[in-house]
Amino acid sequence: GAVAMRALFIGAGLLAIEKFRGVLVGFAGLLIYSSYKILTNVSDKDSEEDLSENQVVKLVNKFVKSTDKYDGDNFFTTVDGVRLAT
Repeated sequence: GAVAMRALFIGAGLLAIEKFRGVLVGFAGLLIYSSYKILTNVSDKDSEEDLSENQVVKLVNKFVKSTDKYDGDNFFTTVDGVRLAT
């Protein structure tokens, strides 16, 4: 089943690329532009970005209790007996 589905999606992707070459070129341009922006971004590597105003962080905080502190490489930590996302 998985091999057949994989083959189906590869075939569908090839067909989409053949029919919609303009969209592919547009996405390629977007990737090149974003790569350029990432590579030319000069920032201080030691400073941490403040994500408290990030929309994704605000949305996740509505559903998942979290802390502002990092706990090494852990996704979750326990603070005062409560398990929180980091």
